[in-house]
Amino acid sequence: MKKQQKCYIYTRVSTSMQVDGYSLDAQKDKLRKYAEYQEMSIVGEYSDEGKSGKSVEGRPQFKQMLADVESGKDNVDYVLVFKLSRFGRNAADVLSSLQKMQDYGVNLICVEDGIDSSKDVGKLMISVLSAVAEIERENILVQTIEGFSTSFVKGVLDNPIYCGKLAFGRRKNEKIPGTRNEYHIVKQKDYLLSDGVHEAIISEEMWNQAHRKRQETGVLQVKTHSLEHEHILSGIIKCPVCGSGMYGNVNRKKHPDGGYYKDYFYYACKHRKLVDGHRCTYKRQWNEDRINAAVEEIIRKFVKNPNFEQEIRKQIGSSIDTSELDKEYDGLKDRLSQTTGAKNRLADQMDHLSVSDKNYDKKYNDMQERLDKLYDEITDIEDAMEEVETRLYNIRQDKISEDNVYQFLLFFDKLYDKFTDLEKKTFLKSFLSDVFIYEEEQKDGRILKGLRFKFPIYMNGRNVLGVDWDNESTDETIVALHRIDL
Repeated sequence: MKKQQKCYIYTRVSTSMQVDGYSLDAQKDKLRKYAEYQEMSIVGEYSDEGKSGKSVEGRPQFKQMLADVESGKDNVDYVLVFKLSRFGRNAADVLSSLQKMQDYGVNLICVEDGIDSSKDVGKLMISVLSAVAEIERENILVQTIEGFSTSFVKGVLDNPIYCGKLAFGRRKNEKIPGTRNEYHIVKQKDYLLSDGVHEAIISEEMWNQAHRKRQETGVLQVKTHSLEHEHILSGIIKCPVCGSGMYGNVNRKKHPDGGYYKDYFYYACKHRKLVDGHRCTYKRQWNEDRINAAVEEIIRKFVKNPNFEQEIRKQIGSSIDTSELDKEYDGLKDRLSQTTGAKNRLADQMDHLSVSDKNYDKKYNDMQERLDKLYDEITDIEDAMEEVETRLYNIRQDKISEDNVYQFLLFFDKLYDKFTDLEKKTFLKSFLSDVFIYEEEQKDGRILKGLRFKFPIYMNGRNVLGVDWDNESTDETIVALHRIDL
């Protein structure tokens, strides 16, 4: 059976937020109900009353909770908070505290926001709402880890301080063109070099020799493609001929002078073999920017529906019907109890067989055969129960992911343009299962044929799982895009 998950709950309220819905009692009630719904065991409660969330300092209960997480005294899996703002308002503190928790295998769930940091989209949501891009932190971490083997060694070879010299004017703070008050540091080729009073680590001759070698071989490689670019819809967009996923690629051409033209990114089919053995013949290459923009435009249209926010908020945190699975599990549980009882009774009978009975061996062998069958049946029942438990767990986890996506959609208009390509890709993969296109551009300029969502989306007065531009299907999960009342 699946181990019951343990959690801490943390509540916080400032003196200015003692209102219904944000009061400590209201927060605790919400968190306890959520834990009960998710079948989590609350093993600790922490509360800071009248404390600001701008810093970890000044929140003794929060600091105690982090200390308990680090000590592993309760082996918790999650920390539950009412909203992310209760966890903290300072972006650096939020991410720092979350990272500290995750280092010890503990994740954060923001119940009202529908955020679970154990999910990719949950981590992304926390980063966005904290106004700090997680990708930037990871890049800094990578640079720090790799720094000693590359950047540090280069710094030694390029810095004359190691041969007893001092350099002045090697870097200059220059204004970034096209900005008002933004500056960056620029290395200078010409600078003043003088003798220092410190002891040299290596001789000047050896440093000069190494420096010359660096100048000859340490040439910066020309960047030949956009490193930050991501093929946002790669694998989601489907080939109109074979139905397989189309993948992103880049066309990179050189200038006659040795430089490069602007990269051209496109989606294309990989020409997989079809069921009959023939390869897909669809060779059209679609401009990524155009397809991406078309999908974004459709999403923007339905999130602007006046009723969209109201309907989506109803979905967030709504209950899920697991009655059939619960009934199946209870039935298996009863069978397990009955079969275990039969097994125990049979084993007791075997223990009380008289060895003086002339049919002892036959009876014992017969009972042993029946006992083995009961053990096999018990194993089958336990496996079936574990399978149902897994299905129930996955349904609840899917609900958390679904709530995260809904939460994103509420802020889509404000956040999407600020996302990096990687963040856009992460979000769309958690939201869209398929993007369908025509073989050729239509006379009216349309490319997209339809979309299919992973969760129900409110459109035209009802929840649907997809949109189809020109299919008048009677399937209730599909609605013709040109008939949507946006």
